Amino acid sequence: PLSATAVGIWACASLLHLPQTAVPATLREFARVLQPGGILYLSVKQGDGDQWTATAYGHTARRYFAFWQPDTLAQQLAAAGFAILEQFSYAWPETNWLICYAQKKQK
Repeated sequence: PLSATAVGIWACASLLHLPQTAVPATLREFARVLQPGGILYLSVKQGDGDQWTATAYGHTARRYFAFWQPDTLAQQLAAAGFAILEQFSYAWPETNWLICYAQKKQK
């Protein structure tokens, strides 16, 4: 169900809670449900490795974070059938964010 039905996907600060090994399948699923030419927005924390943290942004529950480098994210998106429209980083008080706008390639 839902194949090629979505015109866009907003994945704001969500993929960063998945291990990097789970992201390729997630991106392929995004590509499956997007129409050709559909847009994907995603934001992840920039950096290396992963970590569990006890506090973040005022929360006290343990949370998992995976960190990404621009080239690694770009490679994963390309492998899932996306073309990057724009990718940039910005600094936030507690972390650096990696932002990406990508488009599902036309067949």
